[in-house]
Amino acid sequence: MRTLWSLQGSIAHRSGVLYVGRHARTARVASFDLDGRRLESGFTFRDTDMGRSSVDGLAADGDHRLWVADGAACRVRAFSLFGREVVTLGDPLSLDSDRRGQLGRPVALAVEGTDDDLVLAVVSGGRRRHAVQLMHPATGRTLSLRPDGDPEGLFQSAVRVRLDDGSVAVLESGRRRIQVFEDGNFHYALDLPGAREEVPTSFERMPDGRIVVALDCAPGAPGGLHLLDRAGRPQGRLDLEEPLVHPADLALIPGDDDASTRVCVIDRDGERVLQFNLEGRAYGSFPTLDATGIHEPVADLSPDLLGSEG
Repeated sequence: MRTLWSLQGSIAHRSGVLYVGRHARTARVASFDLDGRRLESGFTFRDTDMGRSSVDGLAADGDHRLWVADGAACRVRAFSLFGREVVTLGDPLSLDSDRRGQLGRPVALAVEGTDDDLVLAVVSGGRRRHAVQLMHPATGRTLSLRPDGDPEGLFQSAVRVRLDDGSVAVLESGRRRIQVFEDGNFHYALDLPGAREEVPTSFERMPDGRIVVALDCAPGAPGGLHLLDRAGRPQGRLDLEEPLVHPADLALIPGDDDASTRVCVIDRDGERVLQFNLEGRAYGSFPTLDATGIHEPVADLSPDLLGSEG
């Protein structure tokens, strides 16, 4: 069984643009339209102190900034669409510290709002009491969510988080469940379907309350997408026209019905993006991401040229 740390690739959608992140030692973010054509915005970055960076989580806000969970460097970063680093949060020296305000190793994030109302949800990996924190960059205020409502409880391998008008949903791969919080307080938890060897890697919530979950499997077995109704009851595994290979992340593009709603999945260690509708029909895949130029920086964005504001 592969570990989640070996899965590569993050994906985010906003206003008809897909943002795709990959990493080796250098982290790379590129943007595409929904037909897979590469757009001009994109950049690379690498932490100078740690000698590497990663795109473990990716989100776009309403101010046209891209937020990155850089787990390799124990940082959360925000960039302009062309790679100017405008916000840097976190401290590699606090990796082992499990306290409110300390980010540990960020593995996922979500963002909502703009300007002074911006809210950032950051997930740190491992077994941690303060693994999921809501941050308000404009004021510096931070709220640490309590797993199961227990102030002494621990999140176990939280890997993805979603924000929706004050509601926070957190995927815990270690417990194969999603915890939901309202106004910062624990609300309920949903157990996920699938066999024990299937590891949940990502999820999205639809406007009607249903949930799509990506599941990774053991080597040689295809991954899949499961659908839950708004009460968390399994509605079955989607019968996909194209099998998934170790899906790492997904993004949802709502439509008027299931046939027009798209699910974009990055798989094959971040080498491919597939699009499906909620009936399982494939819209097709992007070309191999190497072929789209995602490994080629759009501009000279070496780390010493990236500005930052702590």
